[in-house]
Amino acid sequence: MTEIFTAPERLLLLDAAGAALSAGLLGAVLPGLPDYFAMPRMVLYSLAGVALALLLTDLIVYFFLRKHAVFWLRVVAVNNALYALVSLGLLIYYRAVLTVFDAIYFLGEIGVLLLLVNLEWKASRN
Repeated sequence: MTEIFTAPERLLLLDAAGAALSAGLLGAVLPGLPDYFAMPRMVLYSLAGVALALLLTDLIVYFFLRKHAVFWLRVVAVNNALYALVSLGLLIYYRAVLTVFDAIYFLGEIGVLLLLVNLEWKASRN
């Protein structure tokens, strides 16, 4: 069980699954629930696009650059940290119009991302 949290290749797959989930939620689910989620649609779609790019990066590294997975895991960790910072910035910028559901979703996503960044960084240093 711990191998999924320490093996670079497994972390890439875990990251890809999270990116796919985020892309689906941000691109399809949340925009369809405007009574609950008030983050502007273009922001949600933009974040979904970034999540798709992160998913693509994970998959390319996993399938084609596995030999260099440790290096790319650091790149993925930095990208995830930047995505979390941008999400936090957007949460702050739009705070006046957001709902409690927006806050719960984005703070939860940021928390999961920071845990994943920590795991990815540790695995890339071993």
